[in-house]
Amino acid sequence: MYRYLIILFLGLSLGLHAQDKVEHTFMVPAFTEFQVIPKNTNVGVVIGGDNPEMTTQVYLKLKEIIYGNEVFDLLPADQQAQLDELFKANTSEMSYTFEGLTLAKEITKSGFILFGKVNTEDYSEADQSLSVPGLKKKELASMSRKKMQLNLGVDFELIDLSNMAIVGFFNLGDKARKSLDNTINGEQLAGNETEKETHLKALRGMAAKGIAKQVIKKIELREKSVTFMYDAKTKKILERAIRYCQVERFTGAKEFIETELKKSSFPEASEALLYYNIGVIDLCLGKPKDAKFNFEEAFIIHPKKLYKEYFEKAKKFISLQKTVGLE
Repeated sequence: MYRYLIILFLGLSLGLHAQDKVEHTFMVPAFTEFQVIPKNTNVGVVIGGDNPEMTTQVYLKLKEIIYGNEVFDLLPADQQAQLDELFKANTSEMSYTFEGLTLAKEITKSGFILFGKVNTEDYSEADQSLSVPGLKKKELASMSRKKMQLNLGVDFELIDLSNMAIVGFFNLGDKARKSLDNTINGEQLAGNETEKETHLKALRGMAAKGIAKQVIKKIELREKSVTFMYDAKTKKILERAIRYCQVERFTGAKEFIETELKKSSFPEASEALLYYNIGVIDLCLGKPKDAKFNFEEAFIIHPKKLYKEYFEKAKKFISLQKTVGLE
């Protein structure tokens, strides 16, 4: 009888330290692993490159495709014009500095800037012989098809002005092709620069549209899940913190847990859990350095494989989120 009661008591005691977990699913843009970005956040688009006509096409197609998407709204025209002037948009000199981004933050108040630099614009054309049944070689000699191709490559960086950090970096490329029937072995295009430029403009538009479609895939929303952990000592704290997260008040969730940590003392295992959960929230806020610190604290207090795994995730996020300017 006594033996049974002792076993039961030990079971109940162990139960107090058992840990449970809950998945929280939220929406993040595809370009980032964790960071939550509020819907309808303003974004400026600044494109640079050697050819103003090409940069203009890329800019216009990006404006078309960003307008009305779930994540970003375009900046008001007057603010966009100031950014264009500040960063020398549509020129080969387009670039940014920490000081420039600071001024951009004053102009836009908040939000993001999508910088694009056209790094490749290769145009090629070739004559393709036609084979028409019933026509003699002499007749075919005056007929050919002109194959035109434009290869376009653009490097993009998406910068969060709130912390001057690159949150997205991607190199995108697209090919635009067009075939034209010629009457005199390609002489029509070779001898008519106006017509050639008309077709080139169409190719630039096609390639720019292809790039813009790829950009929208980078910023469209997708589901992401994170795992919160709790035990009997921290359950009520985490339940409330998760309710903050469910209405996208991640900063409120973090502040609430931090207040509870200062207010009360916890067993080491419970204290480590709270630091771990703060770290998870930091990832959602796009603050991998803070997250790394909190996962490190959790691991030091109570070594656990999960804390080390998330510590490594935060390090990886830091390497992706290169900070602009000197560290």
